[in-house]
Amino acid sequence: MRILTTLCLLLVLTGTCLGSPSTSANETPLPDAPDGYRWERFTEIQGAFLCPTNWHRFDKAGASSHTYVISKESVKTNGVFETGLTMQAIKSLQKKKGISPFAFATQMAQDILDKKENKKLSAQDLSSGPFKAFFVRYRNVPKDAKPIVIHQVFIANDKKDTLFIITFEAAEKSWDEAWRIGEPMVKKFLIDDEY
Repeated sequence: MRILTTLCLLLVLTGTCLGSPSTSANETPLPDAPDGYRWERFTEIQGAFLCPTNWHRFDKAGASSHTYVISKESVKTNGVFETGLTMQAIKSLQKKKGISPFAFATQMAQDILDKKENKKLSAQDLSSGPFKAFFVRYRNVPKDAKPIVIHQVFIANDKKDTLFIITFEAAEKSWDEAWRIGEPMVKKFLIDDEY
């Protein structure tokens, strides 16, 4: 089993670093969280993400997907959030839609960038090991709403027919401050390449 731990380097580490090869990601010991963060395990998808102290978590499961939100504002209380991370794990795209997870991610990113209210700020390939991955950061100016900045990471495992979409977003006016908190969240996490 391989575990993805640091997206900025996109290192795929073998189980010898974080546990035995037969250990699931749910059983893998986690490194110490950076100051101001704690680890949140997403057991259904065998993953773990950093959560800033005093932020909130919200989970929602579908038939072939799981969505997790870690946000400054409580989704349970407010129904929405302004600053936070959404992690979606989608299974069986090839089986159900006839398209590989990577092709689906590529098309989704292109559809986002084709919308007139979105402007691409940056993008980069992050592929490594069994994962085909990339990120797109863009500015979104919804009609009758404040501009936001969205940093979206797509991680496809075509072998397991799984797509992970990690999205961090915040109001454009507070992006720099929010990104100082969000960057570790999108760059240091665990996902299992067997999910």
